[in-house]
Amino acid sequence: MFEHLKKDGTCATIVSEGFHSWDQFSAKALRKLLLDETELKAVISLPQGVFVSKNGQGPKTSILLFEKGKPTENVWFFKVTNDGYTMGTNRKPIAGCQLVECLDIYHNYIKQGKQPPLSKHSFLVPAKWIKALDPRIKNKIRKDTREELTVKGIEQKAKLEDDLKKKLESGKIEKEELTRQFLQFDEILQSKIENEIASRIEKAHSYSFNLSNYKSNLTEDELQTWKDIVDGINGNQTLSLDEIYSHLLNDSPENAIKYLSLLDPHNSLELDIAREFLFRISDDFINSTPHLANLKTLLQREKKYSLEKLENLLIPKYDKIKKEDYKADLEIVDKISFADGLLHFREVKETGMDLYKANKGDLVTSKINVHQGAVAIAKKDLVCSTHYQVYSINKNDVLPEYLVYILRTKNFLDQLNELKNKGIKNEQGADFYLNYMIPLPSIEEQKEIVDKLDKQRAIIEGVEVILKNWRINLTDYIDKSELRPIGTAVVATKNGWSPVCKGNKQAVLSISCLQNGVIDFNAIKYTDEDRADISNFFVEEDDFFYSRGNTKELVALAAIAKTPKDKIVFPDLLTRVKFNSQMILPEFAVLCFNSELGRKYFGNVPEGSSPTMVKVSQDYMMGFKVPFIGNIEKQQLILSEINSQMRVLDDLKIMKDKSQQKIDKILAEVWGEENNQ
Repeated sequence: MFEHLKKDGTCATIVSEGFHSWDQFSAKALRKLLLDETELKAVISLPQGVFVSKNGQGPKTSILLFEKGKPTENVWFFKVTNDGYTMGTNRKPIAGCQLVECLDIYHNYIKQGKQPPLSKHSFLVPAKWIKALDPRIKNKIRKDTREELTVKGIEQKAKLEDDLKKKLESGKIEKEELTRQFLQFDEILQSKIENEIASRIEKAHSYSFNLSNYKSNLTEDELQTWKDIVDGINGNQTLSLDEIYSHLLNDSPENAIKYLSLLDPHNSLELDIAREFLFRISDDFINSTPHLANLKTLLQREKKYSLEKLENLLIPKYDKIKKEDYKADLEIVDKISFADGLLHFREVKETGMDLYKANKGDLVTSKINVHQGAVAIAKKDLVCSTHYQVYSINKNDVLPEYLVYILRTKNFLDQLNELKNKGIKNEQGADFYLNYMIPLPSIEEQKEIVDKLDKQRAIIEGVEVILKNWRINLTDYIDKSELRPIGTAVVATKNGWSPVCKGNKQAVLSISCLQNGVIDFNAIKYTDEDRADISNFFVEEDDFFYSRGNTKELVALAAIAKTPKDKIVFPDLLTRVKFNSQMILPEFAVLCFNSELGRKYFGNVPEGSSPTMVKVSQDYMMGFKVPFIGNIEKQQLILSEINSQMRVLDDLKIMKDKSQQKIDKILAEVWGEENNQ
């Protein structure tokens, strides 16, 4: 198209947005040509789905508008998220078309050569920003190239030296010739290095047309704060970005503010250079220099991504189905779990109240528990009670998967809970929810973030499946003829003491101390009570305990005390058991209690008066039949094999924890916060 244009001819063409950042040499060369040999007036981003085919939505596209004959000074970027039609193959008219605003700005500002208004959708980027290469990248290229070619040069010069010395010894050349060739080699090498540096720097230029590469995320108030801080500071206005960076690197820190004042805080690259410098300087010096301290404070507040109100991303839906009109054709939401944000449905499709309908891809939130992360994406058409709120999602601006990740972060939920703690109503609908803001990267960046989070989530879910289904299995070792009551190996038992735990003097174990077969000494409470025989209730090294009272699932879990802290009391709901060491190892007893064999036996303990708690009498415990009583060698063999499996499980738990830490780190960075885990 460029070749067919006459001088001053104007062209508008539609390109895939991938063209903005394609790294192929031809794509970069074409973007450079549009900047150098045409006036690239506008890059207008269109919403996903403007172009469709029988296979569905086409690629996301942009309109490039350029005029041949003179170089570009500024490029106007405008982001259209609503072109007046719904997305998908069956496009229907909707309100809020932004093409009218786009055309108005073009005709009244861009076409007239005037500065357009800045807004969420409209931004002007100087061509020099697009043509600039980060000076830090240039420095690295210079350093790496010089080191690489110098090493090669040393090897080549050594070979040349050997060759010339032989010629000198044979009389083929004079010493002056040897010196001359060495000097010539050094000159040629330096020339090669400089040429290669220039070539690599040119190749490193991307000439990207992605607005997110250039527009900083400072708010209007923060931009004004920057201006107020540097106002009145006289700097050399003619310095290039490379020269400013060089001065920041090499000049005295006392002169830094006059160079920082030359950086444009609208430009994300220049702002990042300022941030890097300010966070590299010692706190003592920063705090002694008010201008630098104020700039650093400002940039500490600056987020990686701009914040967007939920009201611009979500549209409340009130598609109500009267209870008498519900045909049981759609599943009814029972709850949204806090732990994983999954929807659970009622077993029986019945309702005594009106329902809201949600379509596949809608956001569903619990009005009661939204502050606990009860939000989920509908994976299919469904209905929910009016205690839930349904929203359609503006998928042009936010990916549903990204949205749910962010709405379930601690950063976001802390905001909701802060207001809840001030006495907000129990149920929170759209009026409350839509006022909050979330960080909003570009769609492309959201996809990258979601991909990283999904990979770590998949690891966590895989480990959880293994941990959930793994049980200590003794059936492979058991010969039923060998099963004998554990009471035959018991020497003594003692129930604990449970004082009123309202104090701070004497430590008392909590019933939750039974963790993975080892007593958790961090699970403690305190009492101020005392008794004459209290020493009889202190936990000792290698004591065996089981819980004699708990729910059916948790009763009679067992653990051993390893390296107990001084003078910790075990409570009444724990029973200490002393075994004959020639009959059974305490570790093997723990294995039996916590295995499927033990869970089955103690799960059938007779129910008492409490509907939720059961108690195991000592007689019932004594009747628990276990294998290999008296065969210590066999017990040790089984323990060795089981412990090997447990070490694998421990490694999996570590893997799960690391994946969760990575998720927390990624999301903290999205919110613009540090995560040091």
